[in-house]
Amino acid sequence: MKTAGGKVILNDWGCSAKEGKQVSFAGTFRYASEEVLTSVIQGTDRLPQPKDDLHSLVRTVIALNDVDVRKKLSDVADGNYHDAICFWEKWQQHNPFYAGTFFKAAETEDYETLKQLR
Repeated sequence: MKTAGGKVILNDWGCSAKEGKQVSFAGTFRYASEEVLTSVIQGTDRLPQPKDDLHSLVRTVIALNDVDVRKKLSDVADGNYHDAICFWEKWQQHNPFYAGTFFKAAETEDYETLKQLR
């Protein structure tokens, strides 16, 4: 979504959940947090957390800015949650600044640091 002033706003109303309700995963798994993907692999419902969306936001911004990331993520077979986890673990190992800054900010819900993500 783009505002009249040219700002881009991301939203995802299709996968919203009621507060306090455990749910099974729905959404684009290639950008989901490790915690979310682990619950899918284990076959368990979980209580959605704000940090889940923040992890997805960080991963989305990274992919939007790096065609190679998008290509490699598109190569992850549908439903291969384990490979998606491995992709992001490896990516973070090779990009410690982002892992130490933005992934940590997502985990701790540090919105001030996340505002710097571009």
